[in-house]
Amino acid sequence: MKRYYLLALLTLFSAAFTAPQLYAQDEGRAEAVTEYNAGLSLSEEKKYVEAAEKFRDAIAVATEYELQDIVDLATNQIPRLYLRRASDSYASYQSEKSLPSLVTAIEHFEELETIAGEFGNDDAAKQARNAIPQLYYVKSVMEFRAADYDAAMTSLGVAIERNPNYATAYYQQAIVQKAMDRENIEAALAYYDKAIEVAATVGDSRTLNNATTAAAEELVFRAVTVAEDGNLRRSNELLSMVVNYDGQNADANYRLAENYNKLGQWNNAIVHAERAIEYESGGVVAEAKIYFELGTALKALYDANKTDAGKLRACDAFENANYGDFSAPSTHIMTFELKCDGYTPN
Repeated sequence: MKRYYLLALLTLFSAAFTAPQLYAQDEGRAEAVTEYNAGLSLSEEKKYVEAAEKFRDAIAVATEYELQDIVDLATNQIPRLYLRRASDSYASYQSEKSLPSLVTAIEHFEELETIAGEFGNDDAAKQARNAIPQLYYVKSVMEFRAADYDAAMTSLGVAIERNPNYATAYYQQAIVQKAMDRENIEAALAYYDKAIEVAATVGDSRTLNNATTAAAEELVFRAVTVAEDGNLRRSNELLSMVVNYDGQNADANYRLAENYNKLGQWNNAIVHAERAIEYESGGVVAEAKIYFELGTALKALYDANKTDAGKLRACDAFENANYGDFSAPSTHIMTFELKCDGYTPN
């Protein structure tokens, strides 16, 4: 910062002033200039708070002697000092990447906001208001990584209070909630839903996509977990909710087909297997497991009805399942159970 010393402001006054008035004015200006220059010197040493006090002293003296030019100069300096202080603190955090240095940066930006409001510096106030929610968000991420989930939620709450349109903060709340209580999927979904709502409103496509994808994946994960525990009804409830986030989710439909086969609901299994095949984009290997579930349902119907068309559909499904891990069981079924054309026992 350039040194704008005010000694040049010690100028002669109009002869219209009486001698005592002129003396008082000169004396007051000299005192105000001294305080102002002391503030500049301290600011160059990065002693920002001490410098601000000197500028406040300059303002007090200048106000007493009605020296508006010095009042204006000192008033402009103080928010700038606190902005430099906050910026230096953030730079220290970036260098250290420690939670204490981040907390210090937050405190300094909050003090900047207060000072900017006091002195009517809208630009500095805006910079503080923009920075504070983001810093609390970063703080929450650091706390989350340290498994301090309550603290992370508190920090996210402050970030959202400061910026209610902070979609990413709602998304992070969902992640923290999952870590806090893995079983309470409804609570996590509530945060995902809020993130989706806000992201759509403010046009944050990245967070919108992240939240919808994460919500769908979480539902599928939880559904698979409860299915492994034998609760197929709850699993199906969760899988049916996936459509709220991803109407063309191949995995959810595959899992539904798998569950319905276990429940002996062959027609439902066929419906969801066919949807999964329609939505799957991973190629024949990825489709193999889906075709295996489709074949399982079609074979069950064929076993019940013994129609040629039913057998043909089942054979076609297992033929398409004849890849990777599903090759051997598909071949076995086509050879020994369905006795599909082209497959004969050795």
